[in-house]
Amino acid sequence: MDMHKAAEEVARMQQELLTEVRQEAQRAVPESANEQMVRMQQATDVVSQQHEHALALQAEEAARHDQQLRELQRVAEEQRHQLGQVAQDQRALEQQVVESRSVVQAAFEAVDGRTMEEPEQPSTTRCNVGPVRQPSSSVPVRTV
Repeated sequence: MDMHKAAEEVARMQQELLTEVRQEAQRAVPESANEQMVRMQQATDVVSQQHEHALALQAEEAARHDQQLRELQRVAEEQRHQLGQVAQDQRALEQQVVESRSVVQAAFEAVDGRTMEEPEQPSTTRCNVGPVRQPSSSVPVRTV
């Protein structure tokens, strides 16, 4: 009978130990889960900070690129304006050339006409063609 009592005692002790282990495990699981959640939250915070920092760097880079783009647009507009001015100046010069050619042509024709009328003039005589006409252009003349 002592063996029977001893076996019952061992079974009871095993049951108590099993109950204690279960209770300890039940207490440990929430503590472990809480610790794991705290670690996960800390890791999430670190990742969020890194992400925010990366976004701030990207925003700064985008702002720099935007500023560079505005500067390039300003320079391009300035160059377009300069090219427009150069084209306008070129048209004015071309008009002056056309008018000068007309004046020179008229002068040559006048000289040729007088030469034909007075064939026996000495070669040292100067021809007076009259005053040279100024170009009648509405575009102001720019001197270079």
